[in-house]
Amino acid sequence: VITNIPFFSKGNGDIASLDTWNSSRDGSGKRLPGFNYPGATFHIQPGHILQNNLNAFIPHLVIERNGVLISSTGIKSNHLDVQGGGTYIQTKEFPDIASLAQFTLRNGGSYIQKHDGIIPGNNKTFYSFSNVILNDYSAATFATPVNWGNLVIDNSNSENTDFLNCFRNISGD
Repeated sequence: VITNIPFFSKGNGDIASLDTWNSSRDGSGKRLPGFNYPGATFHIQPGHILQNNLNAFIPHLVIERNGVLISSTGIKSNHLDVQGGGTYIQTKEFPDIASLAQFTLRNGGSYIQKHDGIIPGNNKTFYSFSNVILNDYSAATFATPVNWGNLVIDNSNSENTDFLNCFRNISGD
């Protein structure tokens, strides 16, 4: 149960725009007053595709079923929660994994990595039937232990990488 004040995406757009967010799911509520709004939870709603170039702090970010976040920069948040059917795509290397305190990938949620850096999140919780798809990777991607759900390596430019210690904790396929 999330006790924060919810704000919902109003459609496709830029996550950094205050006009992207509303206090009501149907857009009839109040506009977001600012990103440093205490106790806010941001929900990317089903069917909405948001881009991230944001440098502000988002306390709690939820990607709902059929919602998509495409991020070309880091995410500063206490918690990024990708729910079943939601998708988070990180297109460029995450500059500071610690700026995302908790990355949760629930059953049926997907994370797609399109860079060869580390997987974001100081703490990672990947459920057994979550999906991690690596379109790119390097030794840095596997430098920290991860308890994987389903893992797909879909990379045409694979490099010589030691997977030995990293793939000991796969609970999916």
